[in-house]
Amino acid sequence: MSNIQPRVKALSMSIKSSLALLASLSLSACLFGCQPEVIAVTIKPAVPVTSEVLTQVSGYEQQQQYTGTVRAANTTDIGFEQPGKIELLSVDSGDSVKRHQVLARLDTRVLQAMERELQAALAQNQIDIDLAKRTVSRSNQLKNSQYIAEQQFDELQSRVDKLLANQRQQTANLQRIQLQLEKSVLTAPFDGVVAQKFANLGEVVNQGNAIFTLIGQNQPTAYIGVPSQVSSKLSVGQTLPLTVGEQHFAGVLAGISGELNPISRTVELRITLPQDATVYNGELAYLTSASWTATPGFWVPIGALTDGIRGRWNILALVQPTPAATETELEQTQPQPQLQPNVATTPTNHWLIERRDVHILYSHNDKAYITGAITAGEQIVTAGQHKLVSGQAVTPSRIKG
Repeated sequence: MSNIQPRVKALSMSIKSSLALLASLSLSACLFGCQPEVIAVTIKPAVPVTSEVLTQVSGYEQQQQYTGTVRAANTTDIGFEQPGKIELLSVDSGDSVKRHQVLARLDTRVLQAMERELQAALAQNQIDIDLAKRTVSRSNQLKNSQYIAEQQFDELQSRVDKLLANQRQQTANLQRIQLQLEKSVLTAPFDGVVAQKFANLGEVVNQGNAIFTLIGQNQPTAYIGVPSQVSSKLSVGQTLPLTVGEQHFAGVLAGISGELNPISRTVELRITLPQDATVYNGELAYLTSASWTATPGFWVPIGALTDGIRGRWNILALVQPTPAATETELEQTQPQPQLQPNVATTPTNHWLIERRDVHILYSHNDKAYITGAITAGEQIVTAGQHKLVSGQAVTPSRIKG
């Protein structure tokens, strides 16, 4: 009995020590669980962008360019007025010629033979006329002496008339042959340059076949089609700016066509260039016309525009973010660990991207004139829009305005 009591006392002391340790551990766990949870905060870096400040203007000047061609005042396909075999070609493509200069000639041996034949016939005819006239003169004396009948005298006079008529006919035939000989020689109708040659030496050509294309060197002219509403504001004699290649000229409006082209629906203008203009036939000529449209709007770089939905155009505007909400204390009577998502914050000195719908009224070179959901003084992104989305934080790296 005396041995049992000490064992019971030792066991009781061991249990009390264990309970005290357990209570201490439970209190420590409770105090640790009541501490507030640390929330992970991630700040997304703001993207630097190039921006521009919008400046509103009252309207825009619209530059329209119309295209035409330069043609010499005289551009002609020339050829012989009669068929024949080409005997001479004295010029070729690219040669400069003067008025009345011989360009080509046909073989005229047949015509020359016909000319000689007619000349001989006329000589014979003149002999017959002279004889008939002398006969009539003698017969007239005999008639007065009544040694010849009236009928015989009339027949002699009629023979003279027939010979004279035949002479006129032969003379006309000779003139025709001489004219054919003259037209067997092709000459330049004006000063110019041979643009093309269509025939070769020894070739037989038909009447009217083109042998050369001749381009005059005086008064080059531009022919340009413009809309009727543009031509109605112009007047003959007005000076217009023209561009041919790299050259700029002050052309004079020489004429306005009275009809509308059924294909291009334009009115043709005839504009003369300076006499000393160095241009080529067929070169493109450009006429620049300016008109003012009084519609308030903004000029922006073409690169500032981006595609929108339903065929619309958008720009990306920069807006300042609203003030951040006041932080609230986290209070939990019975703290329970929970997984919280990362919270993105935007510093107040940064800007946010906002997409705006705009309308393009006119574009010229690298600029566009727009209207829409924008106001003067706002900033817009001018480059790198494909990397940005609405609501994204950005920092303007350069402001132009």
